[in-house]
Amino acid sequence: MTRSNRAHSAGPLLGAGLLLLAGGLSVAAQVRASSDAPADADWERAAAEVVARAQAEDAIRVEPTWSESALVHLGPVGNLLHRHHHPQIEDFQGVERVWLIAEADRQEDGAARLPPGTERLSTERYGEVVLDLYQLPAEVQLGPSLLARLPDAQIEHVKARGENATRCRRWDARRERWICPGAHYVGSELLEVGDDPRRCIWAHALKHGESLRVSFLAETLLDEEMDEGRWLRLRAGVDLRGARHERAQPMSYEVFLGDRAVLSHTVDRFDSTWMAHTIDLSELGPDEELRLEIRAEDPEAHGRRFCFNGWVIDDAQSQLLRDHSGSVESSSSK
Repeated sequence: MTRSNRAHSAGPLLGAGLLLLAGGLSVAAQVRASSDAPADADWERAAAEVVARAQAEDAIRVEPTWSESALVHLGPVGNLLHRHHHPQIEDFQGVERVWLIAEADRQEDGAARLPPGTERLSTERYGEVVLDLYQLPAEVQLGPSLLARLPDAQIEHVKARGENATRCRRWDARRERWICPGAHYVGSELLEVGDDPRRCIWAHALKHGESLRVSFLAETLLDEEMDEGRWLRLRAGVDLRGARHERAQPMSYEVFLGDRAVLSHTVDRFDSTWMAHTIDLSELGPDEELRLEIRAEDPEAHGRRFCFNGWVIDDAQSQLLRDHSGSVESSSSK
């Protein structure tokens, strides 16, 4: 065999050898990682402590957020699970304390996902699992949401030319929704928006260019005791299922204070961002209304599974929220 032929014969053998070596190293790394991972007994002991001590106003988080290891042991308090990968301050409404069950080397990663000013009350270790209990600061509680105020809202279907409006007149208290013509409704839903589950007001855009109008009287929104500014903190977007619809088209929503348009935003097709808007309410008169209008230009409004929620907040809270909402804060915020 010539030297050239021997070289050609060695090539495939060398490649196969390198592949075997890479595979061996990968298996070794996985075995090592597996040996360093917490045992199921560690997760079980930490979870048992949470089950025994958790209260109704608590939330339970697991780090890493994709881990299922602790979940099987948290059944009795599963309703308190907080499964957000990238939680925002608005996602902690009604929560006073947070239990964090974390792999020991991810403890600080879990703490970094909590609102600013959160205080660690206690730490316990169970093998390779750490259990922390945190107290949230009072200022992250924003008060009643638009969802909570929805029974007092007025919901209308407005024809494309705006000359005729049909009001939704039946409130379903059990399902927290307004029942509208054509099997349409506006009300509470748990949807995946911004890559995380959010409880919000489902307000699917209508067909044929009609507008969906949701109005709140100022007298039901404004707190007379709030003397340090009044702002609307609005969150809005299309859920992930709707954003991925193959026939999805852009849609838009507008916010009015009385007859004055103060916000107009377009949701592009395939966009599932949980947008943040901070809107000055200082010029909203006591006899006026706050109004959202949702519209899709496409006649069929495919996948326009829009939802929103909002809170009336003071100056300090508005600054806190704008400082910690990152790239999803709208440039339209005042």
